[in-house]
Amino acid sequence: MPMHVLIVSPYFWPESVGPATWLHQLSSDLLEKGHQVTVLTAFPNYPTGRVFPEYRGRILMRERADGIDVIRTYMYATPRKSFWPRALSFGSVTLSLPIGAMLVRRPDVIYSIIQPLPLGWMIELLGKLRRIPVVVSVQDIHPQAAVSAGYLKNRLAIRGFEKMELSIYKHAAAIVVITEAFRRDLVGKGVEPGKVHVIPNWADVDAIQPAPKSNDFRRSLGVDGNLLVMYSGGMGHNTCLDTVVEAASLLAKESCQFVLIGDGVYKRALLEKAARYSLTNLRFLPFVRAADYPQALAASDVQLVALSPASTHTSLPSKTFKIMASGRPLLALAHADSDLSHLIHNAKCGVTVDPTDAQALARAIRGLGQSKEQLETMGQNARQFCLDHFERRRCTSQVEALLVHAAGDPVSAHPA
Repeated sequence: MPMHVLIVSPYFWPESVGPATWLHQLSSDLLEKGHQVTVLTAFPNYPTGRVFPEYRGRILMRERADGIDVIRTYMYATPRKSFWPRALSFGSVTLSLPIGAMLVRRPDVIYSIIQPLPLGWMIELLGKLRRIPVVVSVQDIHPQAAVSAGYLKNRLAIRGFEKMELSIYKHAAAIVVITEAFRRDLVGKGVEPGKVHVIPNWADVDAIQPAPKSNDFRRSLGVDGNLLVMYSGGMGHNTCLDTVVEAASLLAKESCQFVLIGDGVYKRALLEKAARYSLTNLRFLPFVRAADYPQALAASDVQLVALSPASTHTSLPSKTFKIMASGRPLLALAHADSDLSHLIHNAKCGVTVDPTDAQALARAIRGLGQSKEQLETMGQNARQFCLDHFERRRCTSQVEALLVHAAGDPVSAHPA
């Protein structure tokens, strides 16, 4: 039976950050199945921290995007990555989105990500007041992720956020987590096991497919026959890219080139460190357009996913699945017992090294560069594992079933 779903997230199309991409895909798939979808979001500003030109000068806006009804509310957007600007930014969206929700015709169910955590709490409160079931999506374990990244240090604030976290879980109709480790974490905190459902993030395997490495993007880099090791994403507290810079210095005289694509609070420090080493085998690039991202993936020989030691157990970056869909091997900086490491081991699609061990990273890259056959096999394994476990419509159908169940319409197959 068709339902009206309200999706709440600070990020949405036309942004290219993980939640914006997969929530747009989820909305499109729900629409295709006959459901009505309204998305409540902020004005797009990622990754620059500046509202996109065509959306500036407004505090409220309603538009249609691929048939999806989108309501945008004010957000204090800033390119500054320090604590207080980020706090003001998250605070503004925490207040404005619930107000915007009052403009939405009563939905049958709300699907909300809980980043920032207070937004999840506010949406839960709204759902309780309006008697609307709320399904929450946990992409990172908060407030642990914020504590690990160094953003949250005050003990009283941490305790307050921990209580907020448990309140969200208590009142949610259902909770979606992206890994079994996340599920264990929530159940260990006393959350009812039947509420917690593991539905991984996904990749659009039709949009991102294996393609020849020799393309315009690779040619623009001028790397010739060198092994191209690429990273694309944020350069913030949850990464360990300084280890990558050190590994590049150890491989400075070898046939290996590094490209780090993205931006973040640590980018300047990384640039300065690379300059001190006088590295010619390491290049920094800004974020590529979403339309160019599949070509950037294809151009690489190896793709990096670099989690800081503090973040390795509280996050599984969604870029992982896009890399797998592209048929490229992964080189992960993560602890051996992390979800990311277990995924790579089970899929036989790459190598994991300790986040702080530049020597081990350099050795791993040397080893990968010595066997093209190994790289091809890992890439093929990555693609196949993605097709088997992280294919878009397989995962969005699981979310749909859970939303239908939460909305009060029984489903024949309850999601695992």
